[in-house]
Amino acid sequence: IYNKTDLLNWGANWGRYDHVILMADIDMEEELWTPVGDGDNWFCGVFDGNQKKIYNFNVNTDGYAGFIGHLAGSGCVKNLTIGSKDGINYDGKSTIVHTPSKDEYGWNYVGVVAKLAGSATVTGVTNYAELSIPESEFKVKACMGGIAGIHQGSGTISQCTNAGSIDFMAATGSNGINVIGGIVSKTDAAATIENCTNS
Repeated sequence: IYNKTDLLNWGANWGRYDHVILMADIDMEEELWTPVGDGDNWFCGVFDGNQKKIYNFNVNTDGYAGFIGHLAGSGCVKNLTIGSKDGINYDGKSTIVHTPSKDEYGWNYVGVVAKLAGSATVTGVTNYAELSIPESEFKVKACMGGIAGIHQGSGTISQCTNAGSIDFMAATGSNGINVIGGIVSKTDAAATIENCTNS
C-alpha cells in the first residue's frame, strides 16, 4: 500500500488472510474509514505498518470502531502509528468514534484494534487518535481502550503506546455498561500485555 487510494481500496475489498505492508506514510484527509472486520467477519491476516504513519484518520460508526474492527485467528497488526504526522505529536484531527444508533444489548468495542481474539497479536503500535463515545440518548454497552477495546484471546499486546485521549461521555446519564482502559479495557482470557505505555 503506497497511498490513500490503495488503503481505501484494500479497506473496501480486504480478504481474511491478506498480508499487507504499508510502504509510505498516508494522509487520510479526514475521509471516513470503515473498520476492517466486525462481529461476524474477522481479519486473520497481517497488517505490517512498516514503521509508517496513518494520519488525519477518522472512524465514526455504530459498530466496532477501529482501524481493525475484529482481529482474530493468528492475525497480527504491527509497527504502525495512527493519528500523528511526525510520529511525536497528535495531528489534531484523527478520531475513532463509536456513535450508538439504538439501545445496545450486545457489546461494541473501540480501539485501534476494536476487538482482539484468538491468538492474534498487536506489536509496536502507537496511537495518538482521540477515542470517544459521545453522550447519547441510547443505552450504551461498550469497551474502549487506546490500543484494543477488548482482548479475548491468548495473543500478546506488546511494545505499544497509547497517547490518545479517551472520552466516554456516554457514561454520563447512561444506563449502559461501559469499560475503559488506556491500553485495553479488559481481558476475557489469559492474555499477555507487556512493555506497553499509556500516556
